[in-house]
Amino acid sequence: VLFQIALSLTANCFLYKAVTEACNNRRIGCITALLWGCCPGGISWDVLILSESCSLSITILFLYYAVRYLKIRDLKNGTGMILTAFAATWIKPSMAVYTMAVLGLLVIQYFMGWNRKRTLLLAGAAGICVGIYLLYAYRVYMVAGTFNLTFQGPRHMLASCLRSGVYKHYPDASLVEAME
Repeated sequence: VLFQIALSLTANCFLYKAVTEACNNRRIGCITALLWGCCPGGISWDVLILSESCSLSITILFLYYAVRYLKIRDLKNGTGMILTAFAATWIKPSMAVYTMAVLGLLVIQYFMGWNRKRTLLLAGAAGICVGIYLLYAYRVYMVAGTFNLTFQGPRHMLASCLRSGVYKHYPDASLVEAME
């Protein structure tokens, strides 16, 4: 819980920086950070062990690096954007969409002719992240039979099948017998 609270406070500082840099207005940054920092929903998630608290914080860090990269277009902020997208995926697998957004941005950047060497380097790093996602999803497929970034899906489906009794209609009688 202390880690989540510290991460949330740190993320609030990064939110201030991101909004201030995006708008070029400190007042808007202060108001946004104040409203976000005082949001009862976020505060209540911070004091519970939930992935939502960490996912909100990592999203703000991703936003910060994305704004910085769009403004400065340097390797450091591009790498930060990719690493936070990668970390976000392991907190909540649905956040793999951040990595896809980064790849989309880099494709657009490449065709606009903005420092193609750096763009290809960052796209390669994002591609490695996607490769790791695919390898992990393949591992889940080999173990659980579903191509997914998490083992929760197969467990939830299994629980539903057991509760509803759908497994009783499976053609393999020995498997049905073993489950009963």
